[in-house]
Amino acid sequence: MTRVEYPYAGLVLPDTQDLDPAPYLESAAAVLARLDQGQGGGVTRGAHAVFGATLGVQVISEEDSDYGPRVLIEIITPDGTLPDEDQDEAASRLLSETVLACLDHSSADILEWYSPDVLLDRDDFIRLRSYVSPRRVAMPVNARPAPEHDD
Repeated sequence: MTRVEYPYAGLVLPDTQDLDPAPYLESAAAVLARLDQGQGGGVTRGAHAVFGATLGVQVISEEDSDYGPRVLIEIITPDGTLPDEDQDEAASRLLSETVLACLDHSSADILEWYSPDVLLDRDDFIRLRSYVSPRRVAMPVNARPAPEHDD
């Protein structure tokens, strides 16, 4: 996998009514305050982004995308660069938590997840999130069941 774009989700909207980035930034700030507190425990706010200590969330409203109006939520670093590979898990969690928080006030019915050809129904996203523990711990290699062999 090549890392050519920011971890992102596109909230595809039925119309242009929910394109204002302010509520999405508020949701992102609340999630960042919980997951990635900045200097002094606060979150820094910009015009189109909010930042914690190591990661930030940028919100871009688009009236016209491949699937119609959408709000693009990208995970960036405080200096505006692509998160490092060692930040992948934290970036994924931040994105997932932010999208879930945004769905409380967004009319998005389809989500574009990390790629234009990965589309999830709103309800499927919420349901799938319940299967992934945010504090999951990888099972040690020696504790994993042995692969089945066909004899």
